[in-house]
Amino acid sequence: MSSEPRAFAAVDRGTATVATSLVGRVAGHWRLLGATAGPLSVGPDPLIERLRRRLAEADPELARELALDAPHAATGVPRIESSTVAPPELAVLAATDRHLVPLAAAAAGAGWRVHRVVVDGAEIVPVVAALANPRITAVLAGIGDPPAADERPLVAELTTVLAV
Repeated sequence: MSSEPRAFAAVDRGTATVATSLVGRVAGHWRLLGATAGPLSVGPDPLIERLRRRLAEADPELARELALDAPHAATGVPRIESSTVAPPELAVLAATDRHLVPLAAAAAGAGWRVHRVVVDGAEIVPVVAALANPRITAVLAGIGDPPAADERPLVAELTTVLAV
């Protein structure tokens, strides 16, 4: 008997769920035997056991061949695990909502967690406090090109906030 594993589990821990897959060596090729997901609080072990049980019920001979026929046999198989990290946080700063909305949408579409900050009509202390948030990784600032009439008076304020 070979010391090479005949099956392994793949685990992906996301921000809210955990997904598991059971992969086995079948007829000389690695094949997906099953996949499932559940809340992150459940953990991967019960999900991998669920997949093992389903395999044993659906194809007892294959489960025996892969040494996955006994209860909890899958807990000893090798695992490949990945974890989702929290997305980086970005402060999107704009003179007006008109320019904030498309900038924030583009940043969110690129995978950033967006904090929206509008200079127009805002008190300076909350604006600076939002930018000083230690979770903020970067700042994206925007204004019209050329600045519209309602933005022109805000250019100096926006520049000053960014310089702080």
